[in-house]
Amino acid sequence: MTAQATGVGSLPGADIRAAVRLVVDVAADAGADLIHLPELPARGAPASITGRGVGLLVDLAADLQPAGWRLTGGGVSAAGGGHEQRQARSLLAQDLDALEEHTQGWVGAVKVQVAGPWTLAATIERPFGDRLLADHGARRELSQSLAEG
Repeated sequence: MTAQATGVGSLPGADIRAAVRLVVDVAADAGADLIHLPELPARGAPASITGRGVGLLVDLAADLQPAGWRLTGGGVSAAGGGHEQRQARSLLAQDLDALEEHTQGWVGAVKVQVAGPWTLAATIERPFGDRLLADHGARRELSQSLAEG
């Protein structure tokens, strides 16, 4: 009999390698055929589920304001964006490296959770401070950008 398991994603702490090792060890002990990339929000907003989604955006620049994530207006290349957006991209790359490092020889599925377009639209502000959710065109652009990333 094959067991299938997954996790919510968020774990305490700031050490991605320890978190990945924990997820892989628990999955292996349980005989699971699905593991997930943990999310460590204790590392700050760029490491949160919203930050991970912002890090995947292509041609949409965002930065972190006291009220949360906000688009800065104007398109950017994948290398652009505010400091926090670049940090979100960097953290995701580090997380994926740690996952690859600890899953050598893993036979099974791997899940990487990211906030979807509706969640991002409800949590990211447009340049003037209102939510993206209120603008059909902005929601479409966000969805396309996320899909491309």
